[in-house]
Amino acid sequence: MVDAAYFDRNVQEYYFFSGYRFAQVDANPHQISDKITLGPAKIADHWQGLVQAKFGSVDALLEVPGEADRVWAFRGLDFVRIQVLPGGKGKVTYGPAKITGDWPSLVKAGFATVDAILPVPGQPYEAYVFNQDRYAKISLTPGAPNSGLLSGPAKITDDWPSLAKAGFGTINTAVVAKGIPEHAWVFSDNQYVRIKIKTGDSEIVFGPASVQKHWPNLDWV
Repeated sequence: MVDAAYFDRNVQEYYFFSGYRFAQVDANPHQISDKITLGPAKIADHWQGLVQAKFGSVDALLEVPGEADRVWAFRGLDFVRIQVLPGGKGKVTYGPAKITGDWPSLVKAGFATVDAILPVPGQPYEAYVFNQDRYAKISLTPGAPNSGLLSGPAKITDDWPSLAKAGFGTINTAVVAKGIPEHAWVFSDNQYVRIKIKTGDSEIVFGPASVQKHWPNLDWV
């Protein structure tokens, strides 16, 4: 099962995480063709920032707005801000700290943990955050975990018709499609779907389908 995914704009490749392992993957957004460029390998062997934070696994990652080499990583009740360098190396630049201590929007939403987080297309300082069967839309402060609640929380199946149609009441992770920021791949258990995100709406572009069938280089998850 894919636990978390992150698109690194600097290298134009993805990092997929499952349990204590990860892989760096070059994927085509139009046709599901992918190849591993690093891994699968232990997170502890390559992600120095996560090692410093004592994160053996991750639940979700999001690029810090305006800083392509910085990401927020979430694990359980905690989060950390790290620098990302080629090969997944880097260092802690903030944290680890409790989500409820530094993310007021998530406190308002009642989210103590984060299952997935997805940038709002065309709005670099906003994101959708998913927790169990609910989601919320929040604002982001560059370089800091401060945030405001813009809408929600609400049930995923009420506001995301594409995910309701796919039968995804909860999701494991979501990540933007390379070169198409209004498209996202959304993973739920061993299934995934590609959706187009529109204001107040979403539609299925492809799927739902089997991760192992269409992502052959994720057969290790």
